[in-house]
Amino acid sequence: MRGSVRERIATPVGTTVSYSRYGSGPPLVLVHGAFSDDETNWEFVKPILRERFTVYAIARRGRGETDVTEGHSLDDEVEDVAAVIRAVGEPVFLLGHSYGAHCSVAAAALDPRSIRKLVLYEPAWPWIVSGQLLGLGPAR
Repeated sequence: MRGSVRERIATPVGTTVSYSRYGSGPPLVLVHGAFSDDETNWEFVKPILRERFTVYAIARRGRGETDVTEGHSLDDEVEDVAAVIRAVGEPVFLLGHSYGAHCSVAAAALDPRSIRKLVLYEPAWPWIVSGQLLGLGPAR
């Protein structure tokens, strides 16, 4: 991404997660969906976002410079998102698209105090995330 810095962190279990950082302002973490990547998913909104936020566009597993892993689960990718949020070091705006929305809502549930606002754009099937995780009572 033009004008971006590619950064990498290691999660607590040793997975390398990469993200593009650009812009200035309060931190906004972006989590792309299953059929895109951190560069193309946000291409058309990048000029607007970079004017208002410091953007951390996560490359989910197998994209960018993030490790390719076999057999990983939603929980694994949730931990990746949570690791990036912790690395930012202050509460973030968190926007997840499609499958990335599920990763985002679950990461937000791990530490709600680290999230300023949560935006879920076109989340996939709702039964992927339990009602308990969403604060709706016991798991169904």
